[in-house]
Amino acid sequence: MAERIVIGYKRLFEVRLLHHYWLDEGATLFDLLPSPAKKDKRLLTYDMRAFLHVAPTVSTANMLKGMRGVFKETALGLVVAVPAAVVVPDDAVFEFAVTVLNPDFFNYTALTLLERKIYELYHPVEKRTYRYKENVPLFSNLTGDARGVSPNRTLFLSAPIPAITAVDTVEALVLSGNALLQLVSDQPGALTQQLNAQAANLPAFMHQGDAPVIVPPAGLV
Repeated sequence: MAERIVIGYKRLFEVRLLHHYWLDEGATLFDLLPSPAKKDKRLLTYDMRAFLHVAPTVSTANMLKGMRGVFKETALGLVVAVPAAVVVPDDAVFEFAVTVLNPDFFNYTALTLLERKIYELYHPVEKRTYRYKENVPLFSNLTGDARGVSPNRTLFLSAPIPAITAVDTVEALVLSGNALLQLVSDQPGALTQQLNAQAANLPAFMHQGDAPVIVPPAGLV
């Protein structure tokens, strides 16, 4: 008699990586399309895997393996599932790296993507070399910006868009009161264009503030 083991899986979370270049309908933003049916139609032809690649970090991959969890890239982003009986700790941290595949990505992405220099610094006390890349965007459900109310509440992993600063450059997204503006020239004295009088009507787009300042290890400057 054959033995059969059935393991039921539950979706732990899903992340969508949506690029407006592929989803907007002319001058109408995807989020402002008049009907859910139109949005669904646009999503059916969208596949972020044509220009982005997502993969779990080593620590997250090992954690998922220990949980017998499953990670899957999808046309819309990524999904993670675990066996229904598995209890996921409240303090579990899942990290994923996003890599740009399409060399034309930066030509059709109208955002300030800051220059990212790579540094190698040798620390003689530890006899260790620290290597890092600056201005890398970091997204988190703990610092993300939400829109709407339950059951239609949406959490964007991008942080709330900040007010203008003295170092912002062209294409930076900024808040002015309730309005969402975009710089059309560099600071100082930057000119702006208004994207919407109510920023809350739009998603929390990826912006220059999503690249945190790097904090060196204790004892290093």
